Amino acid sequence: MVKVKRNRLNVSKYRRGLAILSPLSLQSVTFEQRGERHNFRSGGVLTSRMVYLLTELNQTLSVSNWEPTWQTPILVALGAIPGALSRYYITVLAIQRLGNTFPYGTFIINLTGSGLIGFLSIWVGQQIASENLQALLIIGFLGAYTTFSTYALDTSNLLQVKRHKPALFYWLGSPILGFFCVEIGIFLARQMIGISENP
Repeated sequence: MVKVKRNRLNVSKYRRGLAILSPLSLQSVTFEQRGERHNFRSGGVLTSRMVYLLTELNQTLSVSNWEPTWQTPILVALGAIPGALSRYYITVLAIQRLGNTFPYGTFIINLTGSGLIGFLSIWVGQQIASENLQALLIIGFLGAYTTFSTYALDTSNLLQVKRHKPALFYWLGSPILGFFCVEIGIFLARQMIGISENP
């Protein structure tokens, strides 16, 4: 269980033990997990929302309370196979349709994967509450579907051929747009199952 401790914060509301931080104040947040402390200090709307999302996702996945069974690696492997194949075929299709002057395939994959993990973290974690489905879909499928290493390599390749503007867009656009895709996925899941962010 992740706890968010108040440290001279303007805390507006609580939901399931998680502090929803005021976007107008300067945050100094302490995360306590498994006896370890992690301090972050920043300010602004984006930081507040990211802090909330990280704690929400971590609680949803029940990382600290999850005790894997003998089925877990099998489910992860079964999810990873279609995830990796989906990434491969989407990459091939993107090259065939859009060309190879920009890593469209990886860009599309990482954004759609971000949206899916936002959606599934709510749908599987809160609506169904199934650790087996989490292992199959979130860890297995999405773990194999999305790729950070290819994103880093694609950025390097664009820079090597002196395509600085596409490289900058790809480098910044992937994480920023990915964050908003997570938000969209969470919003859609909440709308479908009728969960409000505020109690």
